[in-house]
Amino acid sequence: MVLSWWQEVWRGDLERSDLAMQAEHRVARSRFVLMLVLAVFGGILAISDPTHVDYVRAVPVNLGCLALALAMLVVTRRGECPMWLSVATAIGDVSLVSLLHVLDLVQGNPSMAVNGRVTFMGYFLALVGTCIRWDRRVAWSAGVVAALQYLGIVIAADRMWPATATRDVLQYGLFDWGVQVERAVVLVLFGFVCGRIAAWAVTLREHATTDLLTGLMTRRTFEGRVSDELLRTRRLGTPLSVAMVDIDHFKRINDEHGHQAGDAVLRAVGAVLSGAIRRTDLVCRWGGEEFAIVYLDTSVDDAAVHVEQLRDRVRALRVRAGSGHEIGVTISAGLAGGTGQMTLESLVRQADARLLRAKRDGRNQLVTVEVPVIS
Repeated sequence: MVLSWWQEVWRGDLERSDLAMQAEHRVARSRFVLMLVLAVFGGILAISDPTHVDYVRAVPVNLGCLALALAMLVVTRRGECPMWLSVATAIGDVSLVSLLHVLDLVQGNPSMAVNGRVTFMGYFLALVGTCIRWDRRVAWSAGVVAALQYLGIVIAADRMWPATATRDVLQYGLFDWGVQVERAVVLVLFGFVCGRIAAWAVTLREHATTDLLTGLMTRRTFEGRVSDELLRTRRLGTPLSVAMVDIDHFKRINDEHGHQAGDAVLRAVGAVLSGAIRRTDLVCRWGGEEFAIVYLDTSVDDAAVHVEQLRDRVRALRVRAGSGHEIGVTISAGLAGGTGQMTLESLVRQADARLLRAKRDGRNQLVTVEVPVIS
């Protein structure tokens, strides 16, 4: 029972997590592993040398951080990630590093707190995690907070700096305001760089998953999303419907008005499709002038109502060509449905066969009746 719970927590629930929460969960797993290593290593040191005060004091701190890391692992395993959660966890990570610096101060080691390298590198590890959080504001916020917290530690170290050189000062060096300000500036700049990486990652993902002409999902992304939904419908036994939609006489539009007019028609139809479907449904540009729509938790009869509404909206379109002419547009559609026991390939094959019947029967119509399909 415990093992299965842990496996579910560790893997997370991709089917019920948005992209931001999946990123948070990956960061949470890395955080947990790091805290586990520190807790185990600190425990070994405390057991091997129980007279060492610093080793013994570090044990409850390490265990507390490990418990917090486990809590975040549980919280982020599923759901939609609000912006504040990403900012809070990123700031929490850099604050944890600052806490380690504060502990050095509390133990009377100001030079270790501001001149030590190992703990300071923890800021960079924390900031690197913001690169996959899909929002540059998270990285910028964490970088600024890290710099401000570190400057606060520097001010405290300056005030408690010993008048005579102690072992701490002899080992880690003298106090230098120039070096400390430089460190704070580097944290801000590194946060900015991480923000740029996060923004670029978002751009790359959009290019990889979005059709640039229509703004809809690409076929590859669509197929991946639908595969996940089929697993869910198989588990819950809920219905799912697939509609294949084709723009009527699209080749004639290109021939008579030019490819720019054809592109305008594709963009207009894509806008209608994306604006008309529900948030839970999926739509993509399947290829050329053909589109695919998946209606989740929807029977064929209910999906047919939605498709007919789409046909009405598209029929009301008037797309202006470069020559000034207005182009009327209609679509044909085929619809198939089933449960998670069916594959996307079989559903698309049935819907395509019905789309072909709609085009043969005069276009500008929806076909939902059974059509023999050659396997």
